[in-house]
Amino acid sequence: TADDLDWTKLAKVNTTKYVDKEMASGVVYFYMVKAFKGNNVSDMICSPVNAKIIAAPTSIAKNANNGIQITVNAVNGAEGYVIEKMVDGEFVEIARLTNTLTYVDTDVVAESEYTYRVYAISSDINSAYYQIASIMRLSCPKITEVYNNIVGICITWTPIDDAGAYQVLRKEVGGKKWTVVANNVTKNSYIDADVFSDETYTYTVNAIMKDGGMSGYAENGTTYKFLDTPDIEGIANVSGGVQLEWSTVDGATAYRVFRKTSNTGWIVLNDVETTSFIDKTASAGVEYTYTV
Repeated sequence: TADDLDWTKLAKVNTTKYVDKEMASGVVYFYMVKAFKGNNVSDMICSPVNAKIIAAPTSIAKNANNGIQITVNAVNGAEGYVIEKMVDGEFVEIARLTNTLTYVDTDVVAESEYTYRVYAISSDINSAYYQIASIMRLSCPKITEVYNNIVGICITWTPIDDAGAYQVLRKEVGGKKWTVVANNVTKNSYIDADVFSDETYTYTVNAIMKDGGMSGYAENGTTYKFLDTPDIEGIANVSGGVQLEWSTVDGATAYRVFRKTSNTGWIVLNDVETTSFIDKTASAGVEYTYTV
């Protein structure tokens, strides 16, 4: 009964309405009203009524690998949460969460902006909306070049604004699952040294944003076949020029021979299918450096 409740005076007002701004989420409150004039106070002018609120759940949105991730902060009294997304000027429901506080919206396009709002639900009442600030789906880094390096495969990509670092992923031919080969790469290039000659690898890159989110990555990736650098095993003056010999490289069908002097850069001498070559254009008395 009303007499069994521990009543607390909230306010004296001279109107017929009052807003209680100190309610806790999920708690049931009872209210009664008395009239007064001077020191004279009436009995209850109506039977006690109860009320409950559920606080609007604060939420955040950030870029994730496969879309935009919305994370909801739990509130007391909620039995679930509804996420809505602005589509063609109207909010539409895209997810109803009961056993989790996160959801990834995969129906997004790079360089497009999205707006979400969230509200809590229970069996008898729903909360107000919490509108999340609009967020742009980031484009993924685009691999611009993949090439052989003396120690492995070098991958370069386009930088992404506000990226704090990058993550490089790799899979082998026929593989379906990406494997992270490098985390927190602070430049827009990386050398993968854990490779083998005559093996083919596919690479893709995503950006790790300063706010902790991640961009997407190119699902198809960029494929490249690695070849070891030949070891020069012999160099000697012979009749007619300078003879080079080098090691066989698995998977190689030909070899390109380069030469330079102290006064010139590297020049291509020839492409050959064997593991030896005679430089017949070398001049007497000139020191040359060779590579293959």
